[in-house]
Amino acid sequence: MPVMSLYTVRIELRGAELAGSARLPLGLPGYRDWTVRVVESGREEAPAYTLEAAGLSPYSLAAAECERLDQLLGQIEARVPWQGHFGFDGCTSELTIRGVMSHVSMNWWGDCPPEWHTAGAVVDYVREIEGRLRKGAAEG
Repeated sequence: MPVMSLYTVRIELRGAELAGSARLPLGLPGYRDWTVRVVESGREEAPAYTLEAAGLSPYSLAAAECERLDQLLGQIEARVPWQGHFGFDGCTSELTIRGVMSHVSMNWWGDCPPEWHTAGAVVDYVREIEGRLRKGAAEG
């Protein structure tokens, strides 16, 4: 039986909303869907982000975490063609960034394509923060 998972990072920049863009679960045995939402707020000169995920209290990123996330977001590049691949088990990752009048969404199975390494770095960074929060919640 295949074991599949989808790890989604949704970043909403100041003023954006994701109403109506929720994914429907696949309903397959062993399928898991993790969605982490990161919402930008704050002033223009000092943006702030809040991380929201099932089972966790909303977390306001520290100033250094906000700076790092801004840095990673500013480096995102999407080049084509890329060498995509797929399988029947493992994890699919998705990164969606939504602004007021635009959005971009990228997804991949397994390892992030080398051409999209900057998008993979954003997903990895958000996963790192979420993992630290879950570990702290389990210990506390």
